[in-house]
Amino acid sequence: MRKEPAADRTHNRSGPFYAGDLIAGFSVAFVLLPQSIAYARVAGMPAEAGVWVAAVAPIAGALAASSPYLGTGPTGVTSLLTFGALASLAVPGAPGYVGLAVLLAVMVGVVRLVIGLLRAGSIAYLMSQPVLTGFTTAAGVLIIASQVPTVMGTSVEDDRPLVAALDALSDPAEWNVEGIAMAIAVVAVVAGGRRVHALFPGVLLAVVAALAYSDATGFTPRAVSGRPPRSGRCACIQRRNRFHRASRG
Repeated sequence: MRKEPAADRTHNRSGPFYAGDLIAGFSVAFVLLPQSIAYARVAGMPAEAGVWVAAVAPIAGALAASSPYLGTGPTGVTSLLTFGALASLAVPGAPGYVGLAVLLAVMVGVVRLVIGLLRAGSIAYLMSQPVLTGFTTAAGVLIIASQVPTVMGTSVEDDRPLVAALDALSDPAEWNVEGIAMAIAVVAVVAGGRRVHALFPGVLLAVVAALAYSDATGFTPRAVSGRPPRSGRCACIQRRNRFHRASRG
């Protein structure tokens, strides 16, 4: 049986195939926008930054290249690495922090461009599987922990995800029951949809249902401040001073 070349599959598209692309585009857009806002919060960036990335990055990526395996846009691991690299240098969410994040994005883009031009992508295979497994597992734990205060609707002042999650869980009086119920419902829809069928759009359905419920009931979760400018700046200065003392020692 002859395998059809990828180029033939790309150019010989029929009407139904374009319809499928249109449906997929709308589905991804519905999921990508709230997802990007959440990833912006994980990275310590303003929510509107996530919206800009969700809108601009796929357009720029589509003009540059196309891949059936990779999606262009923010990811949880990238957001977590951004926060880990910049949280000790500036107050998350502040203009200085945003400027550093932009500079970091440009630097990473230049490095990746150079690696691509040099055809040096094979260096990624030098990382062992245990390292990759440990890294992705730890990143998943930290991403989940970073969202616990948001789900609980509590205000925390610690930048460390695990400590902030423990603080949120240890204060039941501040929990937002409606927000917790919505989070449980979303998890149930997404996890249950996979059991129904592999192609069941659980994430899309959960996002649309949550947005519809919020609009119909006027549900507004309590703001999760997490990083007041004054105390956050003091924490950054203290961490930076400890780092300099350790370096000199």
